[in-house]
Amino acid sequence: MKKDIFGLKDIYDEMICRGGIKYIKERTFYLGSTFYIESLKKNYIKICESNDIEQASTLIHELGHAKMNLQPKRIEYEYTSNLGEMLPLFLELQFLDFIKEYELKKTSYNAKLVFLKRVVDMLGQLYDELAINKDCIKNKYVIYKIKAIIGYLLSFKLYNMYLIDEEKSIYYINQYVKNFGNMSDDKLLESMDLNTDLFKNNFVLREFNNILDDEKKLILNKQQV
Repeated sequence: MKKDIFGLKDIYDEMICRGGIKYIKERTFYLGSTFYIESLKKNYIKICESNDIEQASTLIHELGHAKMNLQPKRIEYEYTSNLGEMLPLFLELQFLDFIKEYELKKTSYNAKLVFLKRVVDMLGQLYDELAINKDCIKNKYVIYKIKAIIGYLLSFKLYNMYLIDEEKSIYYINQYVKNFGNMSDDKLLESMDLNTDLFKNNFVLREFNNILDDEKKLILNKQQV
């Protein structure tokens, strides 16, 4: 946040100053949510209080949504795009990498492993639902699940890219922020030098899994020293 690599600091500071971030004690289905009032050009964030890494990670995620809300776009497009979760999920992964600097490598690994398992579980559920009823693709909960899966896979791809070339991946992220809501999903992916081929053959999942395997080996080696 202090380095402001992803342009969240001013958004966070502005919301803190006017009390735009609220922590609630009761647990809900969603760990957090962001509300945007277009006429005021203001975001409001609600986070389920837990006093752990999950709470901080959720805040980063919601700040990602707040950042996207402030970008000029065709409002109606936000509800038809399948790419709206990509940046918030990527920012969560970046946060989980950041906490490794504070001797939280195992916590970081476990949280990212939850990300991976979540996608695998959703894919399994989706395959089962489609096998039983192909028309379920029209169900709003199935549509939500598909959007979530796409968001996770794209965030994994961005994360993998960032580990290889930070500068290049930040350029692509800026392209996404600028173009979201102003072009089709295909064109938006194209502006990031991506296309739907990345969803084939579980390549992104395998790539992310390999990164986690390497992290696990480092953690185990350190424990054995």
